[in-house]
Amino acid sequence: MTDGEHTIDIYHLQGSTHANDMLIVYLPKQKVLLEADEFNVGAANAPTPAQINPYQTNLLANIERLKLDVDRIIPVTYRTMAAK
Repeated sequence: MTDGEHTIDIYHLQGSTHANDMLIVYLPKQKVLLEADEFNVGAANAPTPAQINPYQTNLLANIERLKLDVDRIIPVTYRTMAAK
């Protein structure tokens, strides 16, 4: 989708074991990927997980398959943080 200045690309997330209808949204101009439930940043100073999350592996495979140039991933359904 585009308004002539900004573009929004919407892709089906293939191979997700979380849900068959998962979508990712890519903003190519900003190099931003928006996703839900596939990738979440761990707590600050948390140890590296012993096992790699398969959702994250699949997300990376889709980014590579689609040849997306991603600088930032924004998870849209993770823990919320209260403003002080």
